[in-house]
Amino acid sequence: MKLITSKQVAEKLSMSQVWVYKQAERGQLPFYRVGDAVRFDEEEINAYVVSRKGLKRGDHLTIEQEGVVVDGKPLTDKACRR
Repeated sequence: MKLITSKQVAEKLSMSQVWVYKQAERGQLPFYRVGDAVRFDEEEINAYVVSRKGLKRGDHLTIEQEGVVVDGKPLTDKACRR
């Protein structure tokens, strides 16, 4: 597992850091708390991007509904709250 910062996620997705934090808060992006910091698993972010392929603007599915799988395990909202 390689943890990356919100800035790195924002750069990877060509979005702002504010957008990254809002998506994490809404349960759209999986994240981990490390002390007071918020970190993201790069592999989970890549899986998120793949899961969004073909969705239209305004489609807001939860991670669990999208059926994202990382390391052969389904990714659920519980993984976002660690």
